[in-house]
Amino acid sequence: MPSCEHDGPWPHRVCRHLVAAPNNFVQRFTGRGRAFEFVCGACTDPADVLDVCAACFAAVTDWSWIGIAGAPEIVDAPGALVFTHGTTMLAAGVPRFLALEPVRGEDRAIWIGVADDGALYRWDADRGEVRRLALVPDGVLDLAQPVTLRLSRDATLAAVANRRGIRQAVIDLATGQPTLALVRDSYHPEHCDVPLAFLDRGGRALLVHAPAWNRLDVVDARTGELLTARGPTSYARGEQRPAHYLDYFHCGLLVSPDGRFIADNGWVWHPVGVVTAWSVERWLGEDVWESEDGASKRSLASRDYNWDGPWCWVNDTELAVWGYGEDDEWLMPAVRIFDVVSDVERWFPGPRGDLVCDRVLVSIADDGIAVWDAADGRCLARDPTRPTHYHPDAKVFLARDGDRLVTSRLRGLDAAAPWCTPRVRDVAHAIARDRSYGELPVLGDALQLAGCDDRAMLAHCHEPGAHGDGCWVIDRLTG
Repeated sequence: MPSCEHDGPWPHRVCRHLVAAPNNFVQRFTGRGRAFEFVCGACTDPADVLDVCAACFAAVTDWSWIGIAGAPEIVDAPGALVFTHGTTMLAAGVPRFLALEPVRGEDRAIWIGVADDGALYRWDADRGEVRRLALVPDGVLDLAQPVTLRLSRDATLAAVANRRGIRQAVIDLATGQPTLALVRDSYHPEHCDVPLAFLDRGGRALLVHAPAWNRLDVVDARTGELLTARGPTSYARGEQRPAHYLDYFHCGLLVSPDGRFIADNGWVWHPVGVVTAWSVERWLGEDVWESEDGASKRSLASRDYNWDGPWCWVNDTELAVWGYGEDDEWLMPAVRIFDVVSDVERWFPGPRGDLVCDRVLVSIADDGIAVWDAADGRCLARDPTRPTHYHPDAKVFLARDGDRLVTSRLRGLDAAAPWCTPRVRDVAHAIARDRSYGELPVLGDALQLAGCDDRAMLAHCHEPGAHGDGCWVIDRLTG
């Protein structure tokens, strides 16, 4: 029976103690799907939980969330997906990379990295070729501390910094010469990943960086021209507070796949981590204050004592943020997915560790890798490998195992698709067997005839370009 006399429905469950005297509450999961109930801190008896209406539930939630009990159900749904572990290379001749980023635009696993000798290298993992590109300028990096590397979209420019450092440099990888030397202020950088991100606007490489703890600017990465000139965002004691003052520490940045949005994994004083996101187009084209308080800016996940955690873009407008809960002490392994345009949120339990997404969400933890359906949260595959990097064009995971480098690929993503017909499978297997990637246009024709509407797959088949150790389209069609 409901505990109140209000009209139904009664969609919420609350312990009788909180109904009688609303107070701070624990979110207790029942183990059946994601169903939960709110109970007081001392409540252990499920029989004390009552059905209540939305109004009575709201009276309880006016108080503070103080933890999680129990666990939601994780749904394992293994199918055609499987990891295959390919080339195992001896690491001799490959630099010891401190940071590594994929070169986008072709099927081969080409990377650019900062090595422990302070130089930038281009590494073609498929051909086993390593080429030194440039030396990081003196005074920029402490090579004993974690390093951050960012590449422009065309991989002609690299921005380097220590992850919690102050100095940054942008380097032209064609000439080996620095184009910019940047410095962020010294106000608590030890608590914030350095904010660095490249944008591409009309073929022009732009860099987002933080000259101050609560300010982001956009500059031309080659000339240093400032595109976000505006008034101050900070003030000293005795000065008038600026109209657009922002009490927010900018941290790690992530640009959406299509470049239209930028997300910030920062924090505000308490400290509380607050993930925010806003429109790049509005920032550069309409409102120079967009990163402070613009109309497109959204505050998404908020968690006490937690920021700069795992996250990734799921698609052009959806951002996946690790951890369910409101306090670092109580964060539960899970992913929350926010739509930065509509504010719609969904979540599912289970993922732990770093996150990447490429049609499916992949979480990478100390005990291995797991693949999740980002729409409904089902776990589709698990594997004990622990890769450290992912190449989104070559679809290759990279792991270092002592003196060996191991590559892994996820196969079978589209093996059960209705357009993966016997004809499509026969052509795909023949190309894989003979490594005859010049026949990919034939596969593209077969996919179109079977009703495939995946534009990326069709485009890759009809204009395959140079291939390395494998082909991601073949991998998706074969197990």
